[in-house]
Amino acid sequence: MQTTETPKLIEWDETFSVNVAKIDAQHKHLVDLINELHSHMSRGQGKAVIGKTLDELIDYTANHFTTEEIWFDLY
Repeated sequence: MQTTETPKLIEWDETFSVNVAKIDAQHKHLVDLINELHSHMSRGQGKAVIGKTLDELIDYTANHFTTEEIWFDLY
């Protein structure tokens, strides 16, 4: 049986890069989380995962902004 993969809502592109590996990796992870939620919603499974995914997005975003603030202070 063949499964159809949901197209990504956001496709990472190197034009999004800020040329800082740690920040780019975090941005890619945020894009992955958004795409994961989009995929579940497209398959009618949004309600089952939205709470967990939004919690993870909120936590990860807070961590990411802390990292960016440290980098801004350093450079």
